[in-house]
Amino acid sequence: MIKTSYISLLNKTSGIRVLVTRHKPQSLKTSDYEVWAQELSPSKELLETYKAGNCTWEEFEEKFKQEILVSQPAQNKLVELKELAKTSEVTLFCYEKKESTCHRKILKELIERR
Repeated sequence: MIKTSYISLLNKTSGIRVLVTRHKPQSLKTSDYEVWAQELSPSKELLETYKAGNCTWEEFEEKFKQEILVSQPAQNKLVELKELAKTSEVTLFCYEKKESTCHRKILKELIERR
């Protein structure tokens, strides 16, 4: 099973906790999560474009999917997480509180479709 959450709720999650951020938050210790999947975070440019309001959520979603689909390390990590989810609960987490406009939602869908 794949779930999503954000950093503030990290201690309330169970199973395998997967950090999907480009940079590790200074407040986290490596013992706070099991996997750090930097390759599953949006590019700095794409994230800045979206946060500045220069693209819609739908445009961000399409561009992010393209970034993931052309990255072999990202593809490998999706396969790894899909395998882990067969036997364990896997929680993807990052900074964004609202899942509906977070790349975690996209990643969850990509993993579940595999």
